[in-house]
Amino acid sequence: MRNFKLLVVLAVIGTPIALKAQVVQGRLLESGTRRPVVSAMISLVDSTGVVVQEAMSGMDGSFRIQAPEPGAYYILAEGLGYAPFLEGVELGEGGFLPVELFLEPKPVMLDSLVATISRVQTIRYLKTMGYYQRMQSGFGHFITPQDIADRPFFKIADHLRNVPRVSTGTGFLGTEVLLRGPSGYCVPRIVVDGLVVVSVAGSAVIDQVVAPEDIAAMEIYTGVAQLPLEYASINTCGAILIWTKGSHGG
Repeated sequence: MRNFKLLVVLAVIGTPIALKAQVVQGRLLESGTRRPVVSAMISLVDSTGVVVQEAMSGMDGSFRIQAPEPGAYYILAEGLGYAPFLEGVELGEGGFLPVELFLEPKPVMLDSLVATISRVQTIRYLKTMGYYQRMQSGFGHFITPQDIADRPFFKIADHLRNVPRVSTGTGFLGTEVLLRGPSGYCVPRIVVDGLVVVSVAGSAVIDQVVAPEDIAAMEIYTGVAQLPLEYASINTCGAILIWTKGSHGG
């Protein structure tokens, strides 16, 4: 039996009315018993892995989520004592999409619970710090939490080597990072959780800044023209912004 039942309701009454956004509404139920799953988190996740909307299931398992725009999304449902549920859905233009989601009961495993809480905290922290808003601007290169989960790295330079106009090399103090500009190479500023790190001997030795396993996400701006307004005054080269897990309790 499928765990996900979609009933698309389309209605035309008189002159068509353009609706501002799509609405997903329905109930969250326990598989087999159909008992309501109460106080569970239902998230609407876009194709880049960003949570765009969240809702909590009510006493009867009901929930309602309004999408920002038509397109492809994932619906993620997470309840304590249940296995997480994730499935893709295509939201068209106008109207609403009634759904029933079913969660399978599962004993709570501490490691899984901690990992889920950490992931949610990371996404919310990055959203608060403007990470996803800057990503949508089209400037800079972004290494997302999903990128890091898909390809864990032992050295920070492992991810930076694939970024255009970024050069890494081994120096006396560790891995040094340079940005290639019109006038040659220059030393970028390194910013960790919003704080500018003082350069060591005039170079960007990234290994001494933060441990790879502590990194939640990164932003790389390879020129002053790319820098967001809040960081535009830190130097005339570019910047590497690092966001860590420990800064938000993850």
